[in-house]
Amino acid sequence: MITSPDNDKARFIRNLLSKKDRYAAKHFVVEGVRLVWEALKAPKPPMYTLYDADALAKTTEGQRLLMRLIELVEDKKGVFPATERVMEGLSDTVTPQGVAAAVPFLQWQPADFAEAKLHLVLDEVQDPGNLGTILRSAWAAGETSVYLTEGSVDFYSPKVVRAGMGAHFKVPAAIGQTWEQLGDRLEKAGVEQILLADGGDEPIPVSKKENLPEVSYYEVDWSKPTAVIIGNEAHGAGAEARKAATHLLRIPMPGGAESLNASVAASLIIFEALRQRSQPA
Repeated sequence: MITSPDNDKARFIRNLLSKKDRYAAKHFVVEGVRLVWEALKAPKPPMYTLYDADALAKTTEGQRLLMRLIELVEDKKGVFPATERVMEGLSDTVTPQGVAAAVPFLQWQPADFAEAKLHLVLDEVQDPGNLGTILRSAWAAGETSVYLTEGSVDFYSPKVVRAGMGAHFKVPAAIGQTWEQLGDRLEKAGVEQILLADGGDEPIPVSKKENLPEVSYYEVDWSKPTAVIIGNEAHGAGAEARKAATHLLRIPMPGGAESLNASVAASLIIFEALRQRSQPA
């Protein structure tokens, strides 16, 4: 039983709440029953998992996880019971969930990206909730990969991980990408068209000035391997994104709104692509 917050394993997990320490250790924190279940099923298991048995015993799902964790304790798989006080120090939320783990950064192979039909390029998207929601939609629809350009929100931040609800372990993702790297990756993935779903709070999207041909999102042939660029929430897509795009993607808004939330726009696109892919040949 780990009883001290200064225990080396507890301290290792707690330090991962800092971005600097996350990237130095190449591990991130997952917290809560659902996320820890997903982490335990990942190709690389958590380095450490700490849990408060009393907290987990309060729910049916927690009890199921508790039984599995006890088995792993006996097998010496890096799982350790801890006190409530220790667990409180491992969370950045008001109410700790009784279980937390230190998980290695995820590694996806080129073949994983090549299997995707839809490739979402998030150009300096900043909101953790938006990224987490986009990842969940990508997981739900399947056959979707995600790329984050340099300057985007941290893929492994606790807020993004919570919002993703396990999608980190299911959706191929490449982070910190330059546009040169993206061009190479998309080419290797067989992408045939790159669409710009521009937005932001500017009244006239900057991409309009590029004279890109426009296409409605339900007129696109989503059966082709396609990349869609989602711009920054405030100022839309950057200059390099606009240069890479072949078309400006439009989502009709007859009600008069000027823009959609980035995660809403991405989800509409993801599921329209799924709808088309699901049609009989």
